[in-house]
Amino acid sequence: MGNIALAIGRVAIPIVFIVSGVAKFLNVSGIANHPGLTNFMNAFGEITSRTTLGYIIATIEVVGGHFCFDRLQNPLGGDCVTPLHRLHHHLRT
Repeated sequence: MGNIALAIGRVAIPIVFIVSGVAKFLNVSGIANHPGLTNFMNAFGEITSRTTLGYIIATIEVVGGHFCFDRLQNPLGGDCVTPLHRLHHHLRT
């Protein structure tokens, strides 16, 4: 049963990241006005514009999702699932 859950997680989590990243690309203003991004900008200062940071966040999600898909062939592929899931959960709250 655990192998089935791991297999589902290895496929489902990259899909969630890729879909979420593409959605962010389609609505960058939504992420640019997000309270979490406001808190980040307050903590670290005006590193770059909010729109640019929104594109960076979307790119990280899409590339991270593709990275997990690429790692499916590798026995260590599960290593990317847990940290990315935690990061995605942290960014969504």
